[in-house]
Amino acid sequence: MVEGLNRPPTCDELAAEWSERVRLVSDEYGPALHSLSLGLRPPVTGWFNNWFLDGSAAMERALLWGCIAPGDPTRAAALACEDALIDHIEDGAHGAMFVAALLSAAFVEAEPKHLLDAAEAVLPPRQPGRSAVESVRQGRPGQVGVGECARRVAEAYGHPNYSQAPQNAAYIAMGWLCGETPEDRLARTVSSADRRRSRPRFWGRSWASWRGQPARRRGWRLRRGQSRPILMLIWTPRR
Repeated sequence: MVEGLNRPPTCDELAAEWSERVRLVSDEYGPALHSLSLGLRPPVTGWFNNWFLDGSAAMERALLWGCIAPGDPTRAAALACEDALIDHIEDGAHGAMFVAALLSAAFVEAEPKHLLDAAEAVLPPRQPGRSAVESVRQGRPGQVGVGECARRVAEAYGHPNYSQAPQNAAYIAMGWLCGETPEDRLARTVSSADRRRSRPRFWGRSWASWRGQPARRRGWRLRRGQSRPILMLIWTPRR
């Protein structure tokens, strides 16, 4: 679709594609598709009867937009926002912008602190996801242990729904700032929060594929307890 347009797609155009192609009904996908079937359009579809409007499904899709706009975090964030408004508002959309900008910046920058600077720059001041990331950055490196950092994130930004965007943005920052090597950062990112279901493991493996760091390397297996093919990145099934 993007290649055929030769310009950034709008949320209405993306919503039309959703109506034709998307068949997922879990979490925010179900309410958004139902709203589209009623004739509603974004951004109304992002909040109407949607208990998952601050979830992280759009953060997962934002990986695509980061790749479509490599080295241009602002453009990547704008594209991710158009997509996110179909099934999110506010925190959910801002989370998608954060991830898209982060991955876009990773095409030209490798230092985690600089990547987080670029990702934070696309978010409004005092936005919960940005505040959560800043709280992690203020406590690291070397000042607060990883366990204590995770506890503070859960206490301040935790939510019964593990896919809530602000807490997941913080866990991404925590994994990348606390690791000593690229492999360690990836392992910490994907093992943050609830290790059985946490969204950051999806993004960690995705960055591993971009950086050419095979997810089946020894350091990964020791931390995760198993290995998975890198092609499993497209979707991480819940257990």
